[in-house]
Amino acid sequence: MRVCSTALYVCLLGSVTQEGISVSGTEGVLSLALDRVALHLGDIVNPRAVSITLLILYALGIGNLARAEAAASAPSIENQSRVTAEVLHVESVHSSQLNIAPPQFFTRVRLRLLTVGDTPGTPSFLTGREGTVLDAYTREQVNPDLIEKKIEGTLRYRGDERGGLYWLYEIRALPGNS
Repeated sequence: MRVCSTALYVCLLGSVTQEGISVSGTEGVLSLALDRVALHLGDIVNPRAVSITLLILYALGIGNLARAEAAASAPSIENQSRVTAEVLHVESVHSSQLNIAPPQFFTRVRLRLLTVGDTPGTPSFLTGREGTVLDAYTREQVNPDLIEKKIEGTLRYRGDERGGLYWLYEIRALPGNS
């Protein structure tokens, strides 16, 4: 039983290397040789039995259950901001550059946010970020003549904790652009 709990402990917190067992944590990587694992846990355990149990647990996939890489990511909450912005750059981008399927073209618009407004009932990720420069993507055609001019639109962030993109909707050139 001690062998199994030792193997499970290492399986959840570390991985087997050629030199021994590597336990990763926020403070760095601690490498323990197999013959020292038993002493570290305060009991005498056969290192060979620990490594065989580890291999079995990994073969069953138990080792990957605790790994963040194996966990599914959570999408961002519904969000939306009504903005006015200065257009700094406009270019066409293929979806393969963004890891988006199916193949299609989008327009990337670099914006400098001038005003950010909330929309009723939906949180805004951009509140207080006036002056920020960001890239936004849209399926709409954006005329390059809008560079150095002001537009109004709706920005939504789509993604998860690993990253995402701002998407621009309801684009309208503001009157008075010279």
